[in-house]
Amino acid sequence: MFPQGRPAVNETEIAQLAGVSLTTWRRQHAPAFRERVPALLPDSRNRLYDLAQVEAYLAGEPIPALPAGEHPDDLLTARDVAAVGGARADVAQRPRDLDPR
Repeated sequence: MFPQGRPAVNETEIAQLAGVSLTTWRRQHAPAFRERVPALLPDSRNRLYDLAQVEAYLAGEPIPALPAGEHPDDLLTARDVAAVGGARADVAQRPRDLDPR
């Protein structure tokens, strides 16, 4: 789940914010970063991070906590949608398969 009002960034965008190439980011910076900043989708191969947490890390500041609990405007992942709808996550990624018509 993505907390409402909290933009997410991937590692390509983080490398740009850090002013280094993606290769340099992955080789020299990402391991330490990943130890301190949790991915929003820990079980996904697509690493997405909360922008406020990324900016704090890059500025050498304490990492702010994500909002506790759920909010009605949180964005759901395909896995969340599948759990609610009783479908597989890969089906939830294809909206035409969930169309009730």
